[in-house]
Order: sequence, then structure tokens, then C-alpha cells
Amino acid sequence: MASSKSLSSDQVKIWAETLGVHNLSEEAAEFISGSVSQIVQTIVDRANKNANCSHRMKLLKSDVDSAMQLLNLDPTVDISTGDYIPIRGVSGVGGKTLYVVDDKEKEVQSIARKHGGSLPSEVTLRQHWLAIEGKQPTIPENPAPLTKDDQKAKATNPVVARKVATEKAVQKSQVVRIKDLATGDLSAEQQQYYKDVTEAVIGSNEDKRKEALSSLEHDPGLHALVPRLAVFISEGVKVNVVQQNLALLIYIMRMVKALLDNQSLYFHEYLDRIVPAVTSCCVSKVLCSRPEVDNHWALRGFAAKILASISRNYDSPTSRLLQRLIQIFKETLDDDASPLATRYGAYCALTEFGNETISLMVVPRMKHEAELLKNYQTPNSSAADKKAVDQIRDRLISRVSEHHRTLRPHIDKPEDFRIEYGTVFGPLLYDQFQKDRAKDTAKRPSVSGSVRMFSPQNSVSSTVGSPATRMPVASPASTSTHPHITSPSSAMSPPVVRPPLFPTGMRASSPGSAGVGMRTLPQSSTGSFMSPVHDPGKDSS
Repeated sequence: MASSKSLSSDQVKIWAETLGVHNLSEEAAEFISGSVSQIVQTIVDRANKNANCSHRMKLLKSDVDSAMQLLNLDPTVDISTGDYIPIRGVSGVGGKTLYVVDDKEKEVQSIARKHGGSLPSEVTLRQHWLAIEGKQPTIPENPAPLTKDDQKAKATNPVVARKVATEKAVQKSQVVRIKDLATGDLSAEQQQYYKDVTEAVIGSNEDKRKEALSSLEHDPGLHALVPRLAVFISEGVKVNVVQQNLALLIYIMRMVKALLDNQSLYFHEYLDRIVPAVTSCCVSKVLCSRPEVDNHWALRGFAAKILASISRNYDSPTSRLLQRLIQIFKETLDDDASPLATRYGAYCALTEFGNETISLMVVPRMKHEAELLKNYQTPNSSAADKKAVDQIRDRLISRVSEHHRTLRPHIDKPEDFRIEYGTVFGPLLYDQFQKDRAKDTAKRPSVSGSVRMFSPQNSVSSTVGSPATRMPVASPASTSTHPHITSPSSAMSPPVVRPPLFPTGMRASSPGSAGVGMRTLPQSSTGSFMSPVHDPGKDSS
């Protein structure tokens, strides 16, 4: 006999007769009753387990559906809605009955008379002080100045970001409105400042450009302008690369360098605009209308230094910025059909990323690169290709020689250089290595105790491709065609001699060249472009 909880056999016989099955035996009815009861009990047990796993005391329809799905049974009729859905049957084609939902009728007048809520408040204007005696007052209308550490924590630390979001929610509930630094509208003074700075940076007045770059480098209150400046940099590079305007590309890169040197700004949220722009200036196929004359090599080296600075300051295990940049330049060098100017920019960037990158990405390519450059040294090659070959060779010799002298000074035989770097670059690197070693020996203090002090600011490279050749730098008081940007406090401190800012191999060595060798630029603007980027430690090593 079936238990008290199971379905009765009499109920099974009644259901069988309604379905047209007559004279159902007692054994069949008891078997069907036991099977159905067992299946229902299994579904209920599984549904209870689902509810317990969700830490609920109430059994929901979703628990029953999950249990039936686990047992490969057809799902139940959807009854998840809270309202009762009346279903009525209508006659269909062929005498069949269709069950449809009986839709309720609604009166339009009742909907029209329904209260639509209160109207929003009118827009009003209220004046407030932006600055009092040069200091910004701490009021809700003015943006609160953020330090660079606060910006970095907000951008990279999820705990701090959650805390800031919670504080904003609390302030919003207390009807305290604080202007958003990233998306808020600029005040009239900020808009005028943005207009003056951008016009001065790309204008023809060198004095105004110096003042604008100095302001971008030292002003601590540029947080609200950073998103717009990032857009200006990105769009400016796009337009001027297409128009091959080398001068404006140089000015924009100087603007990027000034902003990155500002210790109160953090650019993690805007690297998606700045990094592609700087990379374009580094590896674009054409940057000027006369590549055989204009010194676009200086711009590529400048952009490579900026990329190295960005990777040092903003690379992290999550962003993998340095790894992604290296992959871009690796793909460029893997393509033998890439232009020589693009290959030069890739080598500039890879050699700026440090000794480890040079060991893994540059040194193994020396032999293949030498064979590739031979194809461009034929009598039929253009002057631009020959100039590009010389620039690539000088760049590799100067940086790889410095890398070898730093990490592997014990390998000093010509045969080892030929085996390591090939028959083309091996002898050239060996000669450069011996010159640099002789110079280091001459700089060592004598045994008698007299010490000779050498500063990296006292000498710079004067010849393309020969870092061993040095020449003294003219003092600021001397007449020079290359003005240098000085800080406002320079009048109170001893004068500091600033060498040119590009590594060896980046300056034109022709007798008639001036500055970086661009005919489209005045000598003064060219010299100031070189000033922000120099790394004196590398030239003196």
C-alpha cells in the first residue's frame, strides 16, 4: 500500500478516465502513484537544498525550476509574477482551444489625470570668489586641490576609490554639491587660461612659449584642465602628422614633457590619449615634408625619452604599460618592410627602456639589422635612405657600446665582438668600446692624490655617431642661438649650464646646420625644444 504522503490509486484512476483510459488495473494505478510521488518528493528535496544554499527560509519558484532542470524534467508554467494573470480559452482553427491572457482595459482619462510629479527647480546663477589674494578659498563651488598621491590612490586603489564614492554619496545626501574635477565645466578664468596656454605653445613667439611651458610644469592647480589638455595633445598630433608639420609636433611634445614634469599631476587616467600621440611621433613613417633635410630624428628621440619617462612612472603589473610598448616596437622591427625612419624610432624607444630591454630586444637583432641596412646602401638609394642608415647605425653603436661597457666590460676582444654583434657592427662597437674605456681611464684620479672632478653637465656630444668626441658647453652668459628654459628661482642661485637634451647621434653634423637642422624652425625655437629632454647622465657615462 502507498504511504499517507503518496498519491492515492483512486485519484490516479479518476485522472486516467478523464484522459480516456478506462478499466485501469489496481497494480498499474499503484505503480503510477508510487512513481509520481517519488518524483515529486525528489523535486521538493532538491528545491529545499537550493533554498538552504541561498540562506533562505522561503521556497521560491526558481528553486523548483532549478531542481527540475537538474532532473531533466520539463519546466513548470511561469507563475513568478505577483499579480494574478487570468487565462481564458478561445476557439481556434480546426476546433482547437487556445488559451490567451485576458488583457485589462485602462482608461486614458485616468492616466491623463494622474499627477506627474513636481517640476524641476529653475536654473539660477550665483557669484563666488575664485581666488582671494592668489589663494583659492575652500568653498563648495571651488574644486578642492588634490595631491598627486591622492590622484594615484583614487585611480589605482579600489579601496580608496570605494571610500571616495561613499563620501560623495554621503555629501550628496546632505545636499552638499562639490564640483567634479574631471567632468565639471570650466570657469571663465580657466577657459581663458586654456586658450592662452594652447595658443602660446603652438604660436611663433618663443618668449610666450617659455612662459606657457613653465606654467604647465610648475602650476599646481591644473587638475581641471588635464582632460582637455590631453584631448588637445591627441588631436594636435593627429592633425599635424597628417599635415607633416614638424614644428608643431615638436611644440606639442614639449608641452607633454612639461605636463609630465609637473609634480602635482597624475596622468594615469589619460594615458590612453597621451601614449598613442607620443608613440606616433616616435614611429610615424613621415613627420616632415623634407625628410632628407629636416631633422625629424631629434623629434623621434625626444618622443622616445618621453615614452621611457611615462613607462617608469606609470608602469604596473595591472597596466603592463612597458610590456605593451615593447610589443609594439617589436612588431615594428619584425617587419622587414617597415620604413627606416620607423625602425629608427623603434630602436630609440627600446634603447631608452633600459639595459634589460637592450639585452633582450636590441642585441639579438644586430646581425639581422646589419644585413637589412646593406640593401639601402646601394648607388640607387635615395639621400633620405642613406641618412636613415647612418642614423640607425650611430644610434645602435652609441647605445649598445654603453650597454656593453656597463654590463659586460670583461669581454674586450675583437673576436668576441664579431661573434656577438656580427662582422658589420662588431668592429665598430669594438672601436667605440676602446675609445670609451680609454676616456674612463683618463678620468680616474691620479696616484698623487689630486682628484679631477668631471660633471656630466660640463661636456656634450658634438658629432653624430661618436659619443667619445666632447666639446665644452657655452655658459648662459655667452652668445648662443639656443636659449634655455630657466626656473624662476635661477636669479637667486648660481648659474647652471644645461647641455643639449638629445643623446649622441641625434644632432646634424653638417657645417651649415643650425640647431637640430630644421629649416622650417627658427634657431631659438629649436634650441629650446632640445632643452627639456636631455639626460646628462647618459652622455657622461
